[in-house]
Amino acid sequence: MFVLLGSRQARRTKFELPKMLVWRDAKAIANQVRTIAEVTPEINNRQLITYRNRNSNSQVMRTTREFLSVRSFEVAKGRFISELDLKWNNRLVSD
Repeated sequence: MFVLLGSRQARRTKFELPKMLVWRDAKAIANQVRTIAEVTPEINNRQLITYRNRNSNSQVMRTTREFLSVRSFEVAKGRFISELDLKWNNRLVSD
């Protein structure tokens, strides 16, 4: 199940939608719906990325290690987020 704020289906509802979901909301949904095994946040936006003397206005996605299993994705090359990346708040880049 994917919960996306502002989707077309959500816009047709008669009740007021929240402006954002927080991690606590995702955990509450997972705890109340037995068929949900894992939850993961996904935040997307564009940002200016600078590396050495090069700049790029790129799509940036923030997520957690559970992203791969929740979305049924596999890493084709390299590696994904590790416990140490999370612990040290590392910034990771892929192409």
